[in-house]
Amino acid sequence: MDLLNEKVGSPTYLIFCTNNFDSLWDDLDEKHSHLAALKDRFFQMRFERLDKENITEILQHINKLFEENLPEKAMEKEDLSRLTALISDNQSITVRKLHQLLIRSMYNIETFVERLGGPE
Repeated sequence: MDLLNEKVGSPTYLIFCTNNFDSLWDDLDEKHSHLAALKDRFFQMRFERLDKENITEILQHINKLFEENLPEKAMEKEDLSRLTALISDNQSITVRKLHQLLIRSMYNIETFVERLGGPE
């Protein structure tokens, strides 16, 4: 990491995503590999799926950012409520999928809700 810091001139963080964090270390001998020190350098996060309430909050936040920065893209609150009401009550989506759909929808909330469809 010191070499990376020298090249970019500031602290460097690497993001390592895996679904099998715990089993990564199965073949390492803890006595000889300094495994505890290595594992301590990782910050483990678990992501949960988003439900309708989470998705609605995110869309409201995006709309608020539009109101503040791009008013021409902002929706009226009633229109936003009408759209979020169309989201299935049992909708479940990963954060990654949500971001992909937002990008594919070019952050157009109406298009996003149409593409979201039913439960994943």
